[in-house]
Amino acid sequence: MQIDTDTFLIPIDILAMVLMVYLLVRIPMRSWIPRAAAALVLGALLGLMVTWLVSDVWNVFGLPLTLVTRLWFSGAIAALSLVIVNL
Repeated sequence: MQIDTDTFLIPIDILAMVLMVYLLVRIPMRSWIPRAAAALVLGALLGLMVTWLVSDVWNVFGLPLTLVTRLWFSGAIAALSLVIVNL
């Protein structure tokens, strides 16, 4: 099975979105909303900064990263930061 086909990626994307929504709504405390929002924003900004450093400053891959790659990476880092806050 190839991991770059729609038949593999779409179910993985849907599962990731469902899990992220679960992490956002599972804790009913009032202080949870600002912490979750801060984790998502800071994680996304960290992801954008890392992709900028890797692609534009250090040119690790020898070519620039596409906007889609930058957004996916930033979304993944934002989701990981939400998971860390949930712990």
